[in-house]
Amino acid sequence: MRNKNAICTLASVFLLIVIIGCDDNPKVPPVEQAYCHFMPTDVGNKWEYRVTVDSKFKPREEYKLVYEIKSTKQNYEGFPLAYVVTITKDGGSSTELVLACEDDKCYVERVSWAYLMEDDGFDIGVWTQTGLVDDEPLEYIRNVRVTVPYGEEQCRELFWDNQREFKPQERHEYYAENVGLVKYENFYKEYKGSEPPELIDWRNEVHELVAFENKHPETTH
Repeated sequence: MRNKNAICTLASVFLLIVIIGCDDNPKVPPVEQAYCHFMPTDVGNKWEYRVTVDSKFKPREEYKLVYEIKSTKQNYEGFPLAYVVTITKDGGSSTELVLACEDDKCYVERVSWAYLMEDDGFDIGVWTQTGLVDDEPLEYIRNVRVTVPYGEEQCRELFWDNQREFKPQERHEYYAENVGLVKYENFYKEYKGSEPPELIDWRNEVHELVAFENKHPETTH
């Protein structure tokens, strides 16, 4: 039987992140997954990103985001195991999300919304998404090497676009085995509905991995 792998995408004001993982908690048997360590999910693991935002009407913005797995929850929303992740911007106050992955689906929950992603195994192709955001398909399109401050990594590239004519938006997400999210790019444009269309607004947002602290460093590089 082919192993299937959970992959989720969550939209927030800070970052979209994908988690694929398993847990060695003896109280809950880990889900059998071919990419078990694609993104290590041990409590204490931490990812730091450099974020740059360029837009038509504002000067460039730069800041730091830190994601850290703080704890786990058992038997959460129908999943045997869930992870509590904090998101901290520039060392200030933190927000929190809960995510749970099992087999071919992943559930993400924040204060005001919940989100479900389902795939057919980690193969090149399209996955379905349901929730309050990003209902258009997410597609795994290719393998590519990506260089960020953390280093050079062999990555899987995921692509999404909203398929809107006058307010097109697309994102590219790059993930490395044993590391997780390496780079994220989000591009937004807005056109005036004239002939030809006139570009009246745009925004580019890029997240690059700077540092990764792993509870079990022997599983990376």
